[in-house]
Amino acid sequence: MAFSRVSSSVDISSLKQGVYVVKITNGKRHCIKRIIKC
Repeated sequence: MAFSRVSSSVDISSLKQGVYVVKITNGKRHCIKRIIKC
């Protein structure tokens, strides 16, 4: 369930910050990578 919530927040942040978000979400790197790929 936590992934769903992070997905929404990261979706916008990843587009604005890009790799920067991946560094902040070290533990959730997989989630970020999936969103960026999509």
